[in-house]
Amino acid sequence: MLAWERRHAREGRSWILLEHIAHDMAPRFDDALQRELGRITGVIHAIDGGALLQQRSWGTYVTERLRVRVDAAAGLCDLPPADEVSAAVQPLLAARGEPRALLHMDLREANVCVRNGRIAGVIDLANALAGDPLIELGRIRSYGLLTPAFLGGYGTTEAELSEHAQLLDAYELDTAALLAVVAVTEADDPHLFARMKAAAERLARRVVA
Repeated sequence: MLAWERRHAREGRSWILLEHIAHDMAPRFDDALQRELGRITGVIHAIDGGALLQQRSWGTYVTERLRVRVDAAAGLCDLPPADEVSAAVQPLLAARGEPRALLHMDLREANVCVRNGRIAGVIDLANALAGDPLIELGRIRSYGLLTPAFLGGYGTTEAELSEHAQLLDAYELDTAALLAVVAVTEADDPHLFARMKAAAERLARRVVA
């Protein structure tokens, strides 16, 4: 990304200026690449994302976002009521304060450009926001990339993350509920749906417990 500007509706269109990144097609995402992705994710999270901060508090934003997604998935999955999920998550979010790390929010193989065995760049910034790095790690876990190699590159361990297990589950539920709906309404992908349905139900039970 070379430059960007976010504008309000009355001020015209928001825009992003990008450059082409030469890269290899469909590389095998081995431990070395997972470790490097972890390192790059840590670098992104070290950036102050203040320009992307929500008008609402982080806790209010996430609670409403999670309620909408759980409600949307409730017709497809066996989930507890969205209000129950929100009530369980609110004190956990309050303890996180007002985080403002820059978050990419779609770090997966399809959005990572690899050339000669090294990560040359990351693309697709449409979901970027400022907030809690744990929500990005929850999403990365739902993609199956929160591996020991990734964590080593990021600079943390599974034991350290386990201190935030319930909140990480809630953040991953945000992704699983979304993808369960997308798998049915947009992608027509029964395998993705089955995987995300099982994940959403498992995570929701853990969150409310």
